[in-house]
Amino acid sequence: PFLGKLLYGNAYKMVGVSKAIAEKVKEIYNFENVTSIYNAISTEDDHPKAETNDYYILFFGRLDDDVKNISLLLEGYSKSILPSQNIKLKILGEGKDLEKLKLKSNDLKLASNVQFLGHLSNPSALVKSALFTVLTSKYEGFPRSIIESLALGTPVISVDCKSGPNEIIEHNSNGLLIENNNPEALADAMNQLFEDKALYLQCKKNSKSSVAHFSEANIVKQWQSILK
Repeated sequence: PFLGKLLYGNAYKMVGVSKAIAEKVKEIYNFENVTSIYNAISTEDDHPKAETNDYYILFFGRLDDDVKNISLLLEGYSKSILPSQNIKLKILGEGKDLEKLKLKSNDLKLASNVQFLGHLSNPSALVKSALFTVLTSKYEGFPRSIIESLALGTPVISVDCKSGPNEIIEHNSNGLLIENNNPEALADAMNQLFEDKALYLQCKKNSKSSVAHFSEANIVKQWQSILK
């Protein structure tokens, strides 16, 4: 903190990628020159759906279990009704814990229900075709996967980790925000979003509009207001 104050105390502005991060910087360093601007996304949806007959939910991101806590995702999924309803879990991404997660999937007797798809340079079609996406991270900076999913019209179930999800997810409006590190709560959320058709359609309907303020045009204006 001492070196931080010395190096950055006279900066014109410090910009956090989320409100929570900006507040944490203010708390630690007692800076007054801190604000937040979210990362921008493209809100133009010109992506076709994936050509598949599967019904599935999706995780996409880095396979780093220490951060992304994909073990929690597998545990919650195993406790839900989704496997018995032939709703698959697709895991899209690469990382150091791929083999560990495959073994855990086997231990939970999910080998026929969970698909590890590796890396795709453009996952938009798969995201768009998912019933919903899931984020189970222990912590985040600002989770782009949530806003990318919502921008494609796909609702999200997310744990309420630090930081970011509770600045994006409006509970029961564009997805579900749940207690972290609780596989039973995750299973209940999966069951609810799958079984409650009215809730699901409402979340899906609100998905795109809920992230309109993350558009490139809006975020550029916020940067321009600082840079001017």
